[in-house]
Amino acid sequence: MRIDRLRLNIVSNFVATAWSALLNLAFVPVYVQFLGIEAYGLIGLYATLQAALALLDLGFTPTISREMARYSILQEKVQEARDLARTLEVIYWTIAILIGIGIVGLSSPIAEYWVQSKSLSTVTVQQVIVIMGFVAACQWPVTFYTGGLQGLQDQVLLNSVNIIMSTFRFGGAALVIWLVSPSIIAFFTWQILSSGMQTALLVFLFWQRLPSSQQRPCIRLHLLRSVWRFAAGMGVLSVVSLLLMQTDKLLLSRMLPLDQFGYYILANMLAQSLLMLSGPVTNAVFPRLTQLVAQGDRNAVIGLYHRTCQFVSVGVLPVGLVLAFFSPEIMLLWTHSAVTAQQTHLLVSLLTVGFMFLAMQASPFMLALANGWTKLNLYVGIVSIVVTLPLLFVLVNLYGPVGGGITWIVLNGALTPIYIHLLYRRLLPGEEWRWYIQDVGLPLIAALIPLTLLRWALVPTLSPIIVAVSILITWFVSLFSAALAAPDVRSVMIRQTWQSISTWRVAK
Repeated sequence: MRIDRLRLNIVSNFVATAWSALLNLAFVPVYVQFLGIEAYGLIGLYATLQAALALLDLGFTPTISREMARYSILQEKVQEARDLARTLEVIYWTIAILIGIGIVGLSSPIAEYWVQSKSLSTVTVQQVIVIMGFVAACQWPVTFYTGGLQGLQDQVLLNSVNIIMSTFRFGGAALVIWLVSPSIIAFFTWQILSSGMQTALLVFLFWQRLPSSQQRPCIRLHLLRSVWRFAAGMGVLSVVSLLLMQTDKLLLSRMLPLDQFGYYILANMLAQSLLMLSGPVTNAVFPRLTQLVAQGDRNAVIGLYHRTCQFVSVGVLPVGLVLAFFSPEIMLLWTHSAVTAQQTHLLVSLLTVGFMFLAMQASPFMLALANGWTKLNLYVGIVSIVVTLPLLFVLVNLYGPVGGGITWIVLNGALTPIYIHLLYRRLLPGEEWRWYIQDVGLPLIAALIPLTLLRWALVPTLSPIIVAVSILITWFVSLFSAALAAPDVRSVMIRQTWQSISTWRVAK
């Protein structure tokens, strides 16, 4: 039953992720066309701001996810689970209100001294930032309730809500700027409505899904004693991780003209989509892995962990290699703009390689959190920031936006093997080379072969349809090759195939 639920959660996560990716592919070019690249730069600025504000999460989201997963196997502590959820919820909403007030208060200096706009007036930029404050306050609690539902393993329900609300948000924004007003102010005004509706729905569903009790949930601050170490560790880790993830965007938003920053955000968004492929698997597996660690079942932990690593590799590596190898063709097909493709294709390739390294760290990161070990990620993150800041200043001044992409490759390429070695030495001694060879190496080599052949054979003068079909077929071949090369994935494929054949024979 647990395995079936785990598979269902993984499938639903992938469906929601694929749908979100499709919405991005469909609507981002529409936003750029109607609003212009500078206005899209403001959308990118909000995305960067929203990510940076996660610094204020204080570790509450991973804490609520981990604690709900633990409480789900401790039925005698239902009331304690509800009280802890209410205590963290009140703190989270207080932070949300303060965030909104802070952004509105800082709107004038941000518009005047930070954003470098050529076509948008300072007044317009300030108005947009004020609206951003309201959007941020409405959107902020979503991550908390998302973490809670993930911990309760109600990810099918969560993904259903995300699919509906993301469609409403993306599609509604496109209709507003098409039929009502092609302005960035109208775009962000719609975000207030859609974000508020999503948050309200998640609040209702989270409390409905929590196990019921005869008593109403109440604020009990002493419950924070049992979780404060993990929450504090995750809070500090979140600060370091988000500084690392957003430093390039924050610096480039100041160092580059708004149009060039818009191109960087566009390339970064496409490359960062690789993390959307690892997230569905690790988010679904994390609660179960946490339970196995709590039960002390080492063999089950090793088996589930390596299967997760291989599924992440099979999902991420073929897509990442396609983006890196065929970025000029993909950007032209996506945006229908030769100028945009020219400005972004090298950035996409560089950033994609950097994010491939980062995506390969997702499963090891999940293992560390399941064991409650946050120090390694914290130390690696601090070192990364120390290295990143001077690299960005030097390389961006020398090469412009491309310097940001080079920084990602240098940083993640150098730190990934160090991180992997330290993690395995403590948590899974003797399993490190299995990760390098079976979990990552074999799928990588298998995926590279068909992609290399197509890159060599592809003729630039081919029609867009033929190019698109060729890339799609090659990706599928690369995906199938990577799946066959990963031992655990191959075993699952063979077992599922035989089960399907047996079922078909019985039915016949």
